[in-house]
Amino acid sequence: MLPDGRTILVGVYGADRVAFVDTASRAVVASVAVPKPHTIAVRPDGKVAYVASQEPGQFALVVVDLATRAVGKQPHWMASDDKTVWVTHEGSNDVGAVDLASGKTTTIAVGNAPRKIVVQPAATKSAAAGPPTVSIANFAFAPSPVKVERGSAVTWINADGAPHALAFGDGTTPSDLLLPRQRFTRHYASAGTFDHVFSAHPSCAAR
Repeated sequence: MLPDGRTILVGVYGADRVAFVDTASRAVVASVAVPKPHTIAVRPDGKVAYVASQEPGQFALVVVDLATRAVGKQPHWMASDDKTVWVTHEGSNDVGAVDLASGKTTTIAVGNAPRKIVVQPAATKSAAAGPPTVSIANFAFAPSPVKVERGSAVTWINADGAPHALAFGDGTTPSDLLLPRQRFTRHYASAGTFDHVFSAHPSCAAR
């Protein structure tokens, strides 16, 4: 029952539509096209109805504006993020973006019968993430080799019981002597392959 106290919504599965039935006159007063309508839920403010469409091989959430009694043509697929439900309308060449907080729908013309839709989560970067680290242990580097993006940095950590120092094949200023648990960081402004060695043990090299 809608908030007007006299209208009910009926999913007509075999006819691919949702009917608005006036309980006083017991007549269908309007209908909207929804493929294989199943469950219907009306938002508490009475402005929007959500209809689960069971079109074979897919699932879609169709949003019906109860004031205009309108929906996009041939709703096909649904995807959502934390704030918005996105519904493709194959017959009207657009995508409906439904704000879950307000129920407001924005129509985006995309053309050419849109069907499947996917919401890709935004990549997040940890604020605590530091440069890649290389452990110096047992007179060896781990990992070795190590790859970084241009403009990034590498930090070496002395995990041995003995002091170590680093030297670089391209002539970059070497590190100071690293006592156990001390670290050294170098930034790489250009692309390339760079050798680094223990300055006291040049036979131990890495990239």
